[in-house]
Amino acid sequence: MTSKTLSGNVRDAPKAGSGLAECVREKILEGLPFITGIRGGRIQLSLSRMLFRFRDWYTPNVKVEDDRIVLELKGDRSSIVLAAPPDGSSVSSQYKGPRGWILRKHLPTLESAFQSLLQECRKSMEERSATAIDSTMEGADYSRHLARVSFVSRIVLKSLMLANDEVIVRKGGLLSVLEDYIKEYGTKYRLLYISGTGPATFRLLFVDGKPVGAFVHTDGRDYYGVEADDKINEIEGLVRIKVYGSLEPPEEVLVA
Repeated sequence: MTSKTLSGNVRDAPKAGSGLAECVREKILEGLPFITGIRGGRIQLSLSRMLFRFRDWYTPNVKVEDDRIVLELKGDRSSIVLAAPPDGSSVSSQYKGPRGWILRKHLPTLESAFQSLLQECRKSMEERSATAIDSTMEGADYSRHLARVSFVSRIVLKSLMLANDEVIVRKGGLLSVLEDYIKEYGTKYRLLYISGTGPATFRLLFVDGKPVGAFVHTDGRDYYGVEADDKINEIEGLVRIKVYGSLEPPEEVLVA
């Protein structure tokens, strides 16, 4: 099939996964089965069961809703909705319209195709992101950027909160606590942002499990990079730790 894209909408762009939704929109024509016609921004699906056939023209709309990628197909007589988390691990579907006994037979095929689209897009984005990170973030240090509220707010807005814990830390023991968070979430999220408040304030940034920024404010002073690492080892007492992970490519989130 020739490479084409649809003019369907992509909404809720600020939410995590909007890049994935855009990719899915671009690949609908190549990855969705049962397409028998294309007219402007609309597609015709034709489905059959035994001697009976159902056709309808649909306008596709891809969006992010409640941290799920949603494909809506709004037709002249019917509607189909496919939804899944960004990793495509589970797909749900819904059909409204006539001749449901025909179309519902084919929903598993549509679900499987949507799942494959998501996984293909996710893999493609990760490969592009890895290449971009290697070329643009090699040796990057965002330590001083972490002192800026605007920079930190951007990361938080484009991320999911993964943990919000109160931990009692002994002197020299905070690093082992942070390592546990990195081990737990570092393989699922390429970008991790960890903040802590208590006897001192600290902000840490990781890409692919590697530190790319450290900031500590304590005793009225700011510390960055290696100096911040040293100060983290001195923190003890009750610490509130928040962990955020982003599904978006790190280079798109870390705009200084």
